[in-house]
Amino acid sequence: DEEALAYFVAFIKSLALRVDDDTARLLVDRRVALSGRTRAECFPLFQQAVRFATHRDHMVRTSARAALLSMLRIEQPEVRTSAAQATCALLLPTLSQRLRDAWSAASTALRSADTDALRDAVDGEEDVLGLLNDLLSLDIVEVRQAVVRLILATTVLPMLLGLDP
Repeated sequence: DEEALAYFVAFIKSLALRVDDDTARLLVDRRVALSGRTRAECFPLFQQAVRFATHRDHMVRTSARAALLSMLRIEQPEVRTSAAQATCALLLPTLSQRLRDAWSAASTALRSADTDALRDAVDGEEDVLGLLNDLLSLDIVEVRQAVVRLILATTVLPMLLGLDP
């Protein structure tokens, strides 16, 4: 149900915007960390925001991204580490795939001279690049390095290798 989804994401955003360095530790599940699972799995609120950061509905996507960026700004070490690792493990691979899809759609649209499809592809590319810019502007070393590594290795280099000489 789209209406319930909008309320759910608004709730996630509302919680994320109210979290500060003192209360953020309450949102990290230490039992998961002690069980040997990754730090990316220790921050359920962040995981839910990641889940909707690339949703097709613009309002859902915007609210989820506001929540993500807000939680990434928290400087409490345990929370920062969990959020950064979740970004690297869960969000960046999705963004890389979305960028590849946008470029592929743009290429197809150019070949078929479909201006509407090209506009949609460029809008998709701009959306992903905007979020990547927001992530890079936070200046979190681990996230910045992962963005560069992932975008180069899984998006840019494969596209360059596929070009005809």
